[in-house]
Amino acid sequence: MRYCIRSIFQVCAAFLSVHYLHAAKIGELTDAHWLDQAVRFWTFQDPAVYNALLGVLFMGVSCGLLGGFIVVRRLALVGDTLSHAVLPGVAIGFLWAGGKDPWAIFVGAVLAGLLGTGLVSLIVRTTRIREDSALGMVLAGFYAVGICLFTMIQQLNVSGKGGLDKFLFGQAAALSNADVKKMGAIAFLAVVLVAFFYKEFLVLSFDRAFGVTLRIAARWLDALLMMLLAFAIVVSLQACGVVLVSAMLITP
Repeated sequence: MRYCIRSIFQVCAAFLSVHYLHAAKIGELTDAHWLDQAVRFWTFQDPAVYNALLGVLFMGVSCGLLGGFIVVRRLALVGDTLSHAVLPGVAIGFLWAGGKDPWAIFVGAVLAGLLGTGLVSLIVRTTRIREDSALGMVLAGFYAVGICLFTMIQQLNVSGKGGLDKFLFGQAAALSNADVKKMGAIAFLAVVLVAFFYKEFLVLSFDRAFGVTLRIAARWLDALLMMLLAFAIVVSLQACGVVLVSAMLITP
């Protein structure tokens, strides 16, 4: 217990010291006192801090809640595949709208993710390729197509293409009010649906055969879980990117 309390104090001291240095650096540019900068930061008067905090909070709720069922079902690679499969949809949504239209990118990414998941199921059912191999094929193929489309977009004479790299690596500080609202809506939807179908999800995750004998609509609930997972991944791309969103599903 003593070591735990000491660690908490050390972490708090580190955060305060880092923020002190950061506030002093800002003060050199704005001629404001470091204490004023610290108060402004910790009271969330800056919209960037407010949006980043809320966005990451909503992302943790949706990804952590859905990721638990994914890990229990031993489908961690499915989340990784889905996060990489949405990349071509982001590029296609950008090309279709002719710019960074949030809803066009959202729809394109969700459709690409669902297409990747369906393609994995099709490969497993119609060939002798194992599921893990099919997941690897779809992950590499869709990610390669997405990188090619992103490279092509950078060579086009269109506006708004400068921030597309944020979908690869993420930037929580660049979240807008519209992004936070979408993340909050998806987090709310995930909480409501998981709470409503919690018993069914739990049974199918631990004993699928027993769930089928209880006449639970396993395929429909699996599709619902994949759809929620696709929604959560797509709205999280702007915050943590394609590369790290799978960690947000597995780590919690």
